[in-house]
Amino acid sequence: IIPCEDASINGYWWWNLSVLSDWTFQGDVKVKGNLYLKSGEVDLNGYTLTCLGDFVQTGGILYLNDSDAGFWNMNINGGELIGGGSATTLKMFLEPETHYNIGGNVICGSIYMGEGIDLSISGSLDLQNQDIKISNNIFIDVSGSLLLRNLTLLPNETFRVSGSLSAKDIKIESEAVFILDGLVNSETFYVQDTGLLTHTRGEAGFDLTVSGDMTVE
Repeated sequence: IIPCEDASINGYWWWNLSVLSDWTFQGDVKVKGNLYLKSGEVDLNGYTLTCLGDFVQTGGILYLNDSDAGFWNMNINGGELIGGGSATTLKMFLEPETHYNIGGNVICGSIYMGEGIDLSISGSLDLQNQDIKISNNIFIDVSGSLLLRNLTLLPNETFRVSGSLSAKDIKIESEAVFILDGLVNSETFYVQDTGLLTHTRGEAGFDLTVSGDMTVE
C-alpha cells in the first residue's frame, strides 16, 4: 500500500503497488509487477508510468490527460494470460457514466471497459493486437489516434472518429452508428442491414480506405 505523497517512490522500480489515496507524481514511476488503483485521485503530472504487469482499476480516478508539465505516457507490457496468450489488460471497472480522456500515449495489450464508460481519445491508444466490441452503452470518441486489430460496433451503440483509426476488420451491426469525420484504414469494412455509416454535417471531409472487401447490406 503506497503512502501516496511519499516522493521517494518516484523514479524507482517497484514490484506491486496498491493506491488507496490521492497521489500526484513528482517523477517517473516504474512497476515491475501489478499496479492496483483502488481509491483516490492519481495525476501523472506530466511524468511517465511504466507497468510491466497489469494496471487494474477498481476505484478512484486516473487522470489520463496532458498536464502543464508536458505529455504523460503509460506503458503497459506483459501481464496476465488471456485466451492462452500473454497480454496486459487496462481495466476500467467504474460506475456507469464514468468519463476517461486519453490525452497522452497509451500502449497496452488489451482493454476492458465497464458498462457506460465514456472514453475520449485525443492522444493515442495502441491496441494493435486487440479485438474490441463496443457494447453496454460504451461511447468512444477518437479525435486522436486508435490502433487495434478488429472493431465490432454492436446494435444501438455509437462510435465517432474525427482523428484516425487503423484496424484489420471493422463491422457495424444493425442499428449501430459509425460517425466518420476523420481518417479510417482497414482491410475489410462491413455494414450490416440497418447499421449506419455517416458523416457529421458541416465537418471537414473524411477519408475511408479499405484495402480488401467493403460490404453494405
